[in-house]
Amino acid sequence: MNARSSTTGTRIVTWSGPEEKTHVFLHGFSGRAESWAAFASQLSITSHALDLPGHGRPVPHAGWAANVEQLHQEIQTLAPGAAITGYSMGGRLALGLMARFPQMYPEVTVIGEIGPWGPEVGRGHGGATV
Repeated sequence: MNARSSTTGTRIVTWSGPEEKTHVFLHGFSGRAESWAAFASQLSITSHALDLPGHGRPVPHAGWAANVEQLHQEIQTLAPGAAITGYSMGGRLALGLMARFPQMYPEVTVIGEIGPWGPEVGRGHGGATV
């Protein structure tokens, strides 16, 4: 396991595996990148987990659409073409990525996402439309 910060200050934890496939994991509300450690460390692929905005370091609330855009930029710099798995809040962000950038995220797995899902992403979180 290797932890580092991206150029924007986002904390990233990486588990290296021998296979070429790469996966990005997004934690749930009140989680951290290490929330995926027990699972990701057992995989034979390279796995990355990011501390999401407001988790691990204080950041101003930028709104839902801005969080999806920032996450997209982080993932494209870190691991373009990676499969994405999100749990709860991370699942909602994963769906936001898929809705906003469908050609960039063809492999998305969502676990326990907080609904409802519709054209407005993040209702109750700024009500941004993606």
